[in-house]
Amino acid sequence: MKNFIPCIVGAVIGYITNWLAIKMLFRPYEEKRIFGIKVPFTPGLIPKEKQRIAKSVSEAIANHLLSKDTIVKALCSPNIYSHIYNMVETKIKEIYSSTKNLKALMEENLGFDQRNLDNINEYIYVGVLNNLNDNVKDKIVKEIYNLLQKELKKEPLILERILKEESMGKISEIVYNYASSKDFHQNIKEKINRKLGELIYTEKSIKEVIPKNMVDIVDDFIYENRDKITSDILYLLEEPDTKVKIKVAISEGIGTNVNPLVAMFLNPETLYNKFLDFSKEYLKEDENKKQICVVIKNYIDKLMDGSVSEIIKAVEYSKIEIIIDNLVNDLQSNVFSIEVIKEGIYGIKTKLLGHNSIDEVLLNFNPSYKESLYGVLKRFVYEVVDGDRTKTIIKEGISKIISVTIDRPINSLIKVEEDILIKSSNIYIKSVYDRFIQKQASDVIEILNIEKIVEDNINSFEVDFAEEVIVGIAHEELKAITWLGALLGGLIGLVTPFLYL
Repeated sequence: MKNFIPCIVGAVIGYITNWLAIKMLFRPYEEKRIFGIKVPFTPGLIPKEKQRIAKSVSEAIANHLLSKDTIVKALCSPNIYSHIYNMVETKIKEIYSSTKNLKALMEENLGFDQRNLDNINEYIYVGVLNNLNDNVKDKIVKEIYNLLQKELKKEPLILERILKEESMGKISEIVYNYASSKDFHQNIKEKINRKLGELIYTEKSIKEVIPKNMVDIVDDFIYENRDKITSDILYLLEEPDTKVKIKVAISEGIGTNVNPLVAMFLNPETLYNKFLDFSKEYLKEDENKKQICVVIKNYIDKLMDGSVSEIIKAVEYSKIEIIIDNLVNDLQSNVFSIEVIKEGIYGIKTKLLGHNSIDEVLLNFNPSYKESLYGVLKRFVYEVVDGDRTKTIIKEGISKIISVTIDRPINSLIKVEEDILIKSSNIYIKSVYDRFIQKQASDVIEILNIEKIVEDNINSFEVDFAEEVIVGIAHEELKAITWLGALLGGLIGLVTPFLYL
């Protein structure tokens, strides 16, 4: 029995020593002092070296267990790709089978609300306006201009459709009705009065005001119509009123300039007839007719050299009004008669249809019409695009399109077969994911700083929690170590008595 007592004592000492050593790894949690003197081995080893342990563990994990290469390799594993494929497939199938609209899905998954919708509308609206710069507007102008030019270079079939026989009659009637109306009369009268109002303050002569070739046209007209002019002169001389006036003038001339005795033998009627016969004989000669034309031309030239303002001022305003009224009436009754208008419109039709294209017609009217057309289009497009009305239409259109789109079932917005969409989506997502892994994964892992995360988390653990975790993991092992101490202590106790023999 004596030999077993040292064995039992050694076993108890070994057990207690190992148990205490394990406990002293964690306890006490804080430093202990007695009378101000630090108690040795306080705090426990792990609380005392907590930061150093955390640093060593975090370095080991970051450099060997969760290194950049290890994480990148794990992110590119078949399991990850399989998970991505399954996730995409599941989501797309849910979309195809869902009867919900896009708005509802966005509300459920993204917390979408009306404020987000307004922001989207505003973002798109501002983006559209920012892109409607001068370059875009110029492109719009060019597109419209090119389309118009393409149409204008075609055969003028539209003119044939417009200028049918029944249409010509209607056009003539419309033009005649307007030309005969009081509105037309008043418009022409106002334009003449306005022009006279401008001319009254000018020092220009009549020749400078009227078209340059007008005088030549009048001269040619007088020369070509000299027979009619002389015929009209003779007709005027034979008019009863003119005849009376001439006889009175002859009588007054005889009475004042001729001896009364001689005057008794001079008859005004006879003298008038003599004068008339002489005039007829004189005006039969073409040379004399030409001379009359020269006299008229000289008078017209003299009149053309006169000041416009002086002529206007010399005539009473009321008379000017009467002259203008009579002039406009003559225009309406003679120049703008239905026959003249029809003749003019049919002449225009013939001339227009004689061209190969509308472009050719316009070039004859105005050789620089293309520049004018482009300028008009540019002003129009710029005014329309920059106008408030266009901005309102764009804003309302964007809002309407988005509203209609998000209110439709999501599956109605997808026009691709399910299998094709799954395959193409996976290919695209995999390519995006691979590019991320290749170009940015290392940077992201470095930014994450796994070593720092592990170290901070270990340092944040309470010691009792760390003890609970470690003891929970290595409970059996620690228990075995404790009993191993008892075994070794028992063996030493058992062997010790024999050493003294």
